[in-house]
Amino acid sequence: SINSISPFNITSLDICSWTNDGQFFAIGMYNGVVTIWTKNAEEKVRIERPGGQPIWSLSWNPSREDAYDVLTVTDWGQKLSYYQLNGKQIGKDRGLDFDPCCVSYFSTGEFALISGSNKKALLYS
Repeated sequence: SINSISPFNITSLDICSWTNDGQFFAIGMYNGVVTIWTKNAEEKVRIERPGGQPIWSLSWNPSREDAYDVLTVTDWGQKLSYYQLNGKQIGKDRGLDFDPCCVSYFSTGEFALISGSNKKALLYS
């Protein structure tokens, strides 16, 4: 649980999301870096994204049917990306034609809902 984490400092934090089982959390930063940490505040993975655009939204897929945890990341370079818990990217970056501000999952993880500067909520499968 969140109560078991000792305080530690991170600069330029934009967004944070926990895995379904509460064992890991991902942090998106203003410099375009995504880090994945254990619940004991030990950095497991550091993802340095090209371009260094601010990570404005990220979310772990809540699906329990997937073989591995999937992290959805959006940035202000108008990109949508997916990563495994080990930091390996799944597929290629997908271009968006707007600045994404929020990503969350609909239902049991079948759909990602992304909204932003386009003043719309878009459903992705």
